Amino acid sequence: VDTTHQLRSEVLRNSERFYQFLSYFRVKPLYTLLCDVFYSMGVPLMKATVLPSVLGVFALALLLFYRFCRSFPLWAAAVLGLSILCMPPVLEAARLSTPDALNALALLGAFLVYLYGANVYWFMLLVVIAVLVRLDNAIVATVLLVSLIVRDYEVGKGKGVALISISVIAILLAYTWFILTYAEYNNGFEQFYGGLARKWNPIVLMGDAVQGLKTIKTSHVAIAGISFVVLFYRNGLSVSELNRPQFLFVVTTIAFAARYVFFPDLTTRLILPYYILCWLFIVERMVEITRPTDGRDTR
Repeated sequence: VDTTHQLRSEVLRNSERFYQFLSYFRVKPLYTLLCDVFYSMGVPLMKATVLPSVLGVFALALLLFYRFCRSFPLWAAAVLGLSILCMPPVLEAARLSTPDALNALALLGAFLVYLYGANVYWFMLLVVIAVLVRLDNAIVATVLLVSLIVRDYEVGKGKGVALISISVIAILLAYTWFILTYAEYNNGFEQFYGGLARKWNPIVLMGDAVQGLKTIKTSHVAIAGISFVVLFYRNGLSVSELNRPQFLFVVTTIAFAARYVFFPDLTTRLILPYYILCWLFIVERMVEITRPTDGRDTR
């Protein structure tokens, strides 16, 4: 048990603080629900908290296998799908009692739905699930849903998609505010981050963000940079002529940058879906899987 943080040390030694600490887990309801389900099925408690991470990582591998099956022989798709399991951030997420693997699964699923140009409501559903996995995904979800308003998802459905996107954003923000304000989590926020009010002070916010740059790994910056190059080196950066992968890359970069500003101390595993998406773009461009279909869209 990590006792380096004062609160965690108190939770370990004080039963009253332990039960108070349980209320903080409302910020990841889907993960805690799965842990409870596995525990009720007879899985030992510690294994029940790790099992969602393990299953989430294997589901990620299957998701990428399905993606690569469209353009690769089965054996090559299997190798590429399994290669995701060898990434250090993925291995870290798989062995911890955190919702990070489920978070990556939900968001990456949403990204692939967007790349396929599938039903917009599946995209929205996966974004909502991501928020239920981790409450701080409300920041990423807001940016992703706003992108549907900025750029019509499907021809002829722009107004309907925009209206639903605004409604979903309002519901998610209201849910987030309720949990932070009324579900006792603000006390935990005070313990871990110095208080919720800090996140609305721009001077403190930017100071934390600059300080947090020290925690960013070089590999994370490198893979994002390489992904940018392979996506834009041929056609350049034209905001009005972005194809689907380029637009998704820009939107997700903005989304995860925004979340970083609010949570600069939580970036090691929380950028996992962005990390995998960049890796996916690099692999597909290197083998020329992604081909333009109409000059704007690439699926």
